[in-house]
Amino acid sequence: MSDAEDEKNLAFREHIRDAIQAGGKSGVMSKKTGIPVGTLNKYVALRSEPSAMNALKIAQAVGMTLEELAGGKKVVSLSGTTVALEDEVSLEIRKVIPVDAELIERLHDHVARIIHEVGQKAPPRRISREAANLYNVLASHLEDMSDRELVEAALPMVLLEFKRKLERAETEPGTGKRSA
Repeated sequence: MSDAEDEKNLAFREHIRDAIQAGGKSGVMSKKTGIPVGTLNKYVALRSEPSAMNALKIAQAVGMTLEELAGGKKVVSLSGTTVALEDEVSLEIRKVIPVDAELIERLHDHVARIIHEVGQKAPPRRISREAANLYNVLASHLEDMSDRELVEAALPMVLLEFKRKLERAETEPGTGKRSA
């Protein structure tokens, strides 16, 4: 590894350390990220470099994108701690966002039921598309899609909005449903 690569690698590890420290103690960050405390302590001590997935978890836990964390562009301010990250570091990653298949199935069933309730018919692909759209609406409004209680609390509101949209489409021309 060249000296420039060594410097970038060290800068990235320092950004990881700073983000962990800004996010709270290792125990707090462990709960937020699911990364073991010992592993986080190695990152803080600069003895280890995180995998791309762990770097992503750390970035998300402190409200940053991976690109911001790797590039050192953002100021992290959590729990009264401010850390400026200034160095340029690049990291390539393919971000994989897990999707809750069970929730998608439930949304599919809800969409099919609501479409039937408002007296419309839809092909299965439209129902699937609407279920995916509702999932995206939920994901855009909630910080943590793995928080079942939060998802369950928000779900009725999202479904009601969807039903009202379909009902408006029935009565208002040009809102989505073709008139006969």
